[in-house]
Parts: sequence; structure tokens; C-alpha cells
Amino acid sequence: MADRWDNYYRQLVLEDDLDSAHGALEQAAWDAVADIGLCRDNAEPDVFGGIVSGYVVSYLSGLDMTVTAGVGYDHLGRRVATGASFTATVSNQGDTEAGAGGVGDGSSAAPTNGYERWVSIFVVYDRYLDPAEERYDGYNQKVYYSRAESFHFYYSPGTEKTIGTLLTSDKPARESGKLLLADVRIKKQSNVTQYVSMDQLRKEILFNLIGTNLPNKTITQGLIREALLDMLKQHR
Repeated sequence: MADRWDNYYRQLVLEDDLDSAHGALEQAAWDAVADIGLCRDNAEPDVFGGIVSGYVVSYLSGLDMTVTAGVGYDHLGRRVATGASFTATVSNQGDTEAGAGGVGDGSSAAPTNGYERWVSIFVVYDRYLDPAEERYDGYNQKVYYSRAESFHFYYSPGTEKTIGTLLTSDKPARESGKLLLADVRIKKQSNVTQYVSMDQLRKEILFNLIGTNLPNKTITQGLIREALLDMLKQHR
């Protein structure tokens, strides 16, 4: 349960008094998810979170990928959800705006001419500051009354290699606080950056468990019920 405050008669209520009530409930919800100990895989026992459903990535055109609506939880127990499909463009590294797809805010992710590389697509917890909810406080400072839970995409480029020599091991490392969705392979040939391929083999599903004594036994599911059913089927 969340921490509580005992408000009292004729209390001079401060901004922090009001905000902290929301923060305590929010933190309690995040802690409840994290305390369950949902682990991404047995190779990273200290990293929590993963995709529960959706977030299917497919090639669209150029350097654009389509990412379907999805739900996941990061390592702090925060819910990372999108209610619709978005376009993820891997031409630049960095973060997109909150609540939107598109291009990252960093430098170009294009490799040198004659080279290729992987670019990983992550989804990250964020808050959307709605311009329609702009207010001004008693000091005439702008504040955003609504701070809705949201998301943004993050693009991370891997090491570039000569075309034809790129390996799976050249994919960018996973990052704490970010949920990996897909790895996109791009190349630059004749000074034109082109899409080569895309896979979701490393997609961080909530349950991605590999048996220690039975290495061929695996469970890859986003929902607890489905993971348990898989476990029962494997031990009939």
C-alpha cells in the first residue's frame, strides 16, 4: 500500500502536499510490479520488465518501420503503453518526442558509405505534457496541469562493418530502463542509405525463460497465464 498523510483542520496546504499524494500512489503501483520479481531472462537476473503484448514491428518503406500498439513494464515497474500504431524511423539516433513516433533527436544513424550496421528500436516510459493543459501559477510560471503517462522511441546504432561482414554480435547492447523491440539492419551504398532486414529475435518479452538443466525448454510469453500454461505443457 502507499504511504499516507493525515491532513488536518486549517492546514496550510502546499503544492508538494497535493503532488506527493499522487506520487505515493504511483510509486506504490510501480513497487508492486517490481516486487513480484518478473525477470527478463536468466542471463540478466537483475534486469526486470518486458513486453506483455503487442509492439510488433514490421517494415514499411525507406527507413520507416511500423510499430503496433503494445503494453510493457520497465525495470522500475512503470507501464509503457501505446494505444495505436506508430511509425519508427531509424535514420537518426536518439529519442523521439513523447507520445509520438518518427525520427530521433540525435545525429544521423547512417553508416559510412560501403558499410552497414544494426539500429535497435527501444520503447521508453515517458510523460506527455499536453499543450492544451498549460496553466500559469501564482508566480506567472508555466506549468502543465496534465502529465499523462506516455512513451517515446529510442534508436541506438551499433558498430558499423563493411557490407557483407556484419554479425549478430554487432547489435547494440540492451539498455536499462528501455524495452528492446527490434533490430534493423541498414547499409549505405552509392551514398544512399537503404533498409536491409529487420528481426525481433531479441524483443524483450516479459517472460523469456531458458531452462538451466533442460536447455531446450523455453518459455516466451507476455502474460503470466500463458507462461504458466506453457510450463504445464512442458512438464506433462
